[in-house]
Amino acid sequence: MIGFYLASNIFTLAFALIGIAWLFLLPYHANLAAWLSLTTYTSALILPYFPGRPYMWEFAALLGWSGLIITISLRKYAPDAAEVIRRHRWLFVGLIGYCAVLMVTMFYRGFGLRIFGSEQMGGRFYFQQFSCAIFPVLFIMLKLNEKILIRLFIIQCLMTVTFFVSDFVFASGRGAGLWFILNFFELPGDAASFERMAQQFGIRRYQSLNIVSQGLIFLILVYHNLRDYFSRKGIYLIPLTVAFFGMGLLSGHRYLSLILIVAFIFIAFTQKFYRFSDIAM
Repeated sequence: MIGFYLASNIFTLAFALIGIAWLFLLPYHANLAAWLSLTTYTSALILPYFPGRPYMWEFAALLGWSGLIITISLRKYAPDAAEVIRRHRWLFVGLIGYCAVLMVTMFYRGFGLRIFGSEQMGGRFYFQQFSCAIFPVLFIMLKLNEKILIRLFIIQCLMTVTFFVSDFVFASGRGAGLWFILNFFELPGDAASFERMAQQFGIRRYQSLNIVSQGLIFLILVYHNLRDYFSRKGIYLIPLTVAFFGMGLLSGHRYLSLILIVAFIFIAFTQKFYRFSDIAM
């Protein structure tokens, strides 16, 4: 059967294999959802040969729903989960309010998946938001170890380099014979418009430089305290950070400057690099 569908309909084969794997891994869906979402959130990895080209972290959100049901049914959730949810109840009130706003918007503005003859689209992004609403509850139920979270975030920063693959394959054109790789990697959001700009004006921009630059700078901040920039380590930390920042600026995204400024201010506050009382004085 696999050989038949491999030759006749590869989408049906992919869907069948994913369904079988889904059933076999059902007891592990919650942990898989947490690990996949954290490691692939800033990556270009997609579910290969699947209609709609969903990101891997979007697929992880679906695993989270089934995983949460199994976790609660088997009573494998964290013992203090109910207390944590009660303590942070306003987070979930805001989450419910956000979903309610989405539903009202969908009702008045309409939505569609551009299937069954419908010309309206945008439904995928609504579905994405609703499916990702499971993550706050899921992470409270699992209560991952701090060291594991740090390792998963490190992998997330490293996985940003996957956008290099899709971005440069797309820019190389069909003649390079590498476009089949795009069945496994998604393009950055502005890749198509940047390519049209390059063909019309000769100025080529790669959005992947912006994404990878953020990942590498955040990776530095995982291993180093901000005070290290003002110590002997600053001899290599400052040039390395400036180099990664300069690489990101080649993408032409001003958003990079804004997000890094906000990140450095927030990290400096949490690391008690400054206090508001001292600034006020």
